[in-house]
Amino acid sequence: MVRNASQVGKLARNRGKEMEREVANNLELELGLSFSRNLQQYHTPNLGDLVCSDKSFPFNMEIKRRQQGNYVPVGAWTQAVSAVLTEGNHLTYPCVIYRYDRLATRCVVPLSAIAESITGKKTITKTSMLDTYKVEKTADLSFDSFCHICREIMAWRSHDVTSAHSRSLQ
Repeated sequence: MVRNASQVGKLARNRGKEMEREVANNLELELGLSFSRNLQQYHTPNLGDLVCSDKSFPFNMEIKRRQQGNYVPVGAWTQAVSAVLTEGNHLTYPCVIYRYDRLATRCVVPLSAIAESITGKKTITKTSMLDTYKVEKTADLSFDSFCHICREIMAWRSHDVTSAHSRSLQ
């Protein structure tokens, strides 16, 4: 069956919506946080695809679903970085969650996010974001590993807030 450009575009959009809902549900199951599709992304450029109800969630996510390919889809990392830079929040990391047909979901994150999940120290400043988020400074992870990193970063940051609050009460 031959499809025209309009039909192909509609199929791609539906595939993307389906993937966004799937990722939102899986993140909710893994992390216990609520996620919703960011419908503003259709009207405003450089926004992430999913929004977490918990503002301390450390990633701005770009979701991609493709029929075939290798590694992160072309342009997806640049799109994720642009969203973080537009947002201007140096506490949020870019992330691309992608899947090709018949393969497991993968997640690309900056190495600095992995370092923070281990040490609890965020080393990124607004001025160092462009250099830190170069594609060659990323890691391609399983979905389970991505969820682990999310939990660790949020735990470290929660601990830092709790510690700061305790000190202010003394």
